Amino acid sequence: MLSHHDREALQKIEQWFELADPALVESFRRGSTRTPFCPRLGWVIVADVFAVLLILLASITSSAALVFTALATVGLAASLHVVRAMELKGRDA
Repeated sequence: MLSHHDREALQKIEQWFELADPALVESFRRGSTRTPFCPRLGWVIVADVFAVLLILLASITSSAALVFTALATVGLAASLHVVRAMELKGRDA
């Protein structure tokens, strides 16, 4: 809980903002108009193909560094799929 003095101070600050920059105050009241990040399908497919190629190359060469890079790329591709699915589901709702 805020004290009476703190509430008055906050109200004075709000009034100052309303007088100094009404456009800023209005933008805060409207909320965010930024569109959320949604990876394009092309980049998701590129990440998938790159991950598969790295897995094949890692299995052929038996290189530990390539295995680690392939696993990291699979994780990246999977996260891109999840983000894209969540964003598309949010747009439909």
